[in-house]
Amino acid sequence: MQGLQQQKVHMEEEIDKLCCFNKHQNTKIEYIIKDNQKRGSERLLCSKCIEFFNNPPNLVYITKAQERIQLVKQLCYNQTEKVAEQFIQDIENFIEKLRTFTSDLHQQIQKLTNSCTLWIDYLNYYKKLKLKYKFLDEIDNLEIDEEELIQQSLAFDIYEINSINENSIGKISSGIQNVQQTIKEFSNFQGMAYKIIKNANNYEHFQYKKMKSITFQVSFEKKEDQLCNALAFNSDESLLATAADKNIKLWKFYGGELLETNTNLQGHMEQVVCLTFSQQENLLISGSKDETIKLWKEISQNKWQPVQNIKIDASYSLCLVLNQNENQFIAGCFDGSIKIISFNIDQYTTLENYRLDKHTKPVYSISLNSKGNQFISSSSDKQIIIWEKNNSQLWEFKYVVNKSINDVCYRISYFGDETILFQQKKNGQTHFLKMQDSKFVERSDLRLVLNNQDPEVECFFPIIYNQKNQVLVLKHSQYVYIIKENKLQYQVACSPIDCSHPWNYGTMTKDGRFLIIWEYATKNFKVYLLDY
Repeated sequence: MQGLQQQKVHMEEEIDKLCCFNKHQNTKIEYIIKDNQKRGSERLLCSKCIEFFNNPPNLVYITKAQERIQLVKQLCYNQTEKVAEQFIQDIENFIEKLRTFTSDLHQQIQKLTNSCTLWIDYLNYYKKLKLKYKFLDEIDNLEIDEEELIQQSLAFDIYEINSINENSIGKISSGIQNVQQTIKEFSNFQGMAYKIIKNANNYEHFQYKKMKSITFQVSFEKKEDQLCNALAFNSDESLLATAADKNIKLWKFYGGELLETNTNLQGHMEQVVCLTFSQQENLLISGSKDETIKLWKEISQNKWQPVQNIKIDASYSLCLVLNQNENQFIAGCFDGSIKIISFNIDQYTTLENYRLDKHTKPVYSISLNSKGNQFISSSSDKQIIIWEKNNSQLWEFKYVVNKSINDVCYRISYFGDETILFQQKKNGQTHFLKMQDSKFVERSDLRLVLNNQDPEVECFFPIIYNQKNQVLVLKHSQYVYIIKENKLQYQVACSPIDCSHPWNYGTMTKDGRFLIIWEYATKNFKVYLLDY
């Protein structure tokens, strides 16, 4: 790619021909208003527009805006050009090898054809020789029977023709072997093409190189043989609750290490798949395949007891979120329903239960926004649904999000209140929705392609949004990825963590320093120390 002349990006419009939002005539655009609620031409202001403001809004000179946009678009194009040129070079090399192969194969076939033609020429020449005879030689054969003469001639013909054939067939056989060998080498092209495709799926091609990479290392390991589908920290992160098949284990967490407490919460009859802690007191909420949700209270040091048992009729919870006021939790269930359960945290009693029934298949993931007035859900029915509170503070259906893919979304999460991301089941692609005109709209230009294309196998290990470091922890198949926003794009911030098996589950501390993952492959808890 050396010697590639850099192309300059340019805008399609002419600035002088743009008109301000108020349509003032014969005035130039001088300012851009900084307001996320306005779009496109609504942001354009001239000097006359400013006269209408008693308190001028947050403005930026149009020349400054042009410079910034030009810089960002040039950086984007430079990255596009670099990536595209690498693939163009690979494809051109592929074409050159195809041409060489075609030329070699053509030459081999031409040699084989020439050998066949020469074979025919030898036979025709022999035929031509037999058209002539010498009279003086033949009169000596007058006394020999005619049939015997024919037999003698035939025997001689067979000998001569076989000599011609044997000499030619050796060349033909050699030519066929050469063609077969050349054709056999064609199978190498499949590997060459696959390599180009594999490179296209390599996230490193699409990394903006100025982004500081996040590094990680395993700082602690602890053996745990029982299946752990869920993990949750208490408010001060001194305790970690982990599912242990149908039981719950409590660990002390200190300095990045897990210390056993010998506290084992028993009461569920089937696998525990959801755990969440109150952030106000040591109250733990658990969901199980036994179709119950239990509330556990610490009554004294290392002593816990169940204080509430909630029956989920004919179903069980797959995901569970607790609102900020901690007076309500939302459970996505296997039967496609979403259970809304209000409770009194002081008395540990439920106050009101109702269900939302827009989904028709298991609800895999739920995420609540920071304001607590909206949540999103994804389901096996391939729908993503937005729910909001009405004037009576009850949750109600708002709309189904339009998306470009017809696939199940196993995981979904807010990334701030203006961005939603969801993860495909089939190939690990992560898609982004942005708020536009009061609705979330898919942005295909932000789509993130992970380097592992295996399908996901289950919905546990929800997406983790770490607000402090503005990163996402995203599990897909046997890998765990850390995603970060950089220059208006979402990128993989470091090499993925390879857990060797799709069954892996984790959680993260609030400061983002420690990521704890239970691996099925090793039957170990691994504590990863992250450096930003």
